[in-house]
Amino acid sequence: MAYIGEEQTMTTVLKLKTAETMENELGAFLKSERNKKKLSLEKVAKAIGVSASYLHRLENGDRKNPSIAVLEQLCEFFSLNPQKVLEMAGLSKESMIRVDNMKIPLSQIENLASFILKLDLTDFTQVITLKEEVEKFQNKFNK
Repeated sequence: MAYIGEEQTMTTVLKLKTAETMENELGAFLKSERNKKKLSLEKVAKAIGVSASYLHRLENGDRKNPSIAVLEQLCEFFSLNPQKVLEMAGLSKESMIRVDNMKIPLSQIENLASFILKLDLTDFTQVITLKEEVEKFQNKFNK
């Protein structure tokens, strides 16, 4: 799923909330979406590949830190905006992603991915440009 660079107005609001508040908000939001569609916990859980008890704990805020894979499955199942859901889970653009023991801001990864997506990789000069940009990116975070 490629949802890179999507801007949301909720970002500023969510930055001010604690992780616990965001997780409870996420759970309440997911429960509301499920109830709107009149779906059982069991049906949604089966569709996204988790147990009903896991989904119940997630909705009630008892389960912390759902995986990105679970969040993506929920977004796909309910046709939700992934950026909004990730922010509710405390994974905003300010989040740090760990790659090979380097902490990299999510916004930097998004910028690189956006750059890559704009390239015409059938043009050899752009392949060289891509290689150079990736090397700059690596050097920036290997210091």
